[in-house]
Amino acid sequence: IASCLVGSEMCIRDSTKIVDVPRLNIQGEGSSFLPRHIDVEGSTMIGYLLRPAGAGLATNQLTQYDYHKGEFKPLYKSLSYDMSDEINRYTAQADLAINAVSNNSRYYAYSMGRHLRVVDLENAEVLFDSYRLNLTQVLFDETEQLLLLASEGGYIEKISLKSKKVISRYKAVDANITSMKIAGDVLQIMSDNEVVTLFDVYSDKQIISILPRGAEDFMILNPDGYYYATQDAAQMGVAFRKGVQMYPFEQFDVQFNRPDKVFDGLLARGIIEPSLVTAYRKAYEKRLDRLGYSVTAEDRSKQIDQPLLTVERDSIPITTDKKTIQVSYQLRGKKAQDLQVWINGVPLYERGGLALNSSNTKKRKVEGENVRKGQIQIPLSAGENRIQLSARTDAGIESLKQMVDVYASHESISKTHLVMIGASEYKAVDRNLDYAAKDAQDVACLLYTSDAADER
Repeated sequence: IASCLVGSEMCIRDSTKIVDVPRLNIQGEGSSFLPRHIDVEGSTMIGYLLRPAGAGLATNQLTQYDYHKGEFKPLYKSLSYDMSDEINRYTAQADLAINAVSNNSRYYAYSMGRHLRVVDLENAEVLFDSYRLNLTQVLFDETEQLLLLASEGGYIEKISLKSKKVISRYKAVDANITSMKIAGDVLQIMSDNEVVTLFDVYSDKQIISILPRGAEDFMILNPDGYYYATQDAAQMGVAFRKGVQMYPFEQFDVQFNRPDKVFDGLLARGIIEPSLVTAYRKAYEKRLDRLGYSVTAEDRSKQIDQPLLTVERDSIPITTDKKTIQVSYQLRGKKAQDLQVWINGVPLYERGGLALNSSNTKKRKVEGENVRKGQIQIPLSAGENRIQLSARTDAGIESLKQMVDVYASHESISKTHLVMIGASEYKAVDRNLDYAAKDAQDVACLLYTSDAADER
């Protein structure tokens, strides 16, 4: 990291050394030096020397600066920019933002009059000169074979320094690109929507996108739609779109919440350890087993069609004095394996839900389409009951939840059950406790013999 302003104390830092440079004046008042590459061992850095030139002009010069000797060595001619009025100043500021020098300082890219020029400094040759109106960033790759251009709207162009031609152009992000960096064969893009996206420099293929959600949460998304998310990230404005229909993230979470697939694409680049991918894959398989799904992950990845569940709302009363209610439903589209019901957020059935078969659903033809119809008795609690129903396929693809609200006016008769557990003896004897079991017994006896026990 290096910083250098007129009249300031300059401190050059890298991972091994800190060099303090005495106070200095850089080529006159109002000038500044913007470093790009630092050679700590050689006590030099390469950057852009910006200076006022009088009469509304400013100059920019690619320069090598020896920060021990305080000497500047021009590497390319001084470029003059018109800052005399507001319009010219706007154009000049846009041009001055476009500057890049390659790692070994052989190539230099800059903008003047909205023309992008690429110069071979060794041979004093202009390799590329083309009008570019909306450039926001330029960057050379580490091998000095390519120049990458970012333009408004999130577009990336690649120029081959050998052929002196544009070899590819693609839309990288749905935002403006604010910075680019290259590490090996990975292009890191930051955009003004705060999303970080990684691309393969040479194939132009997207690797992952990292989406911050609030102050602490984030999602990592790969091009196939698989994602890894922190606990609260997926609930913060994340949805799936199929055609013009939007679905909440829960709709396809079993299918696309796949950290193993997200990080698998990073294995070959040495960014992720194989053991981490294996652990995530086992966790996913355990989740499928817990949910009662037997279909393979490979088969599941090919399925996105969901069952269509509808509820006959006209037959459901808004209020009732009964303790149960009958709900009629219809299923269309992808064959559903089970039906799940929630009452005030509490599932009615254990894992896997209610298995759907010929004993509880009947096939009918409705407008030439196969439809399965069924009925289900749902118990009601006294007071408000928010009932939700959804159907799922064997691949874990869930229908949109159907919701009805019913108020039950019957009298509430409830019992409170108390279960006390106190463990004093452990397999690891050094963890044994003296009073845990006794305390549990004492509390149970106290409550059992109290007046409250009769009321409960």
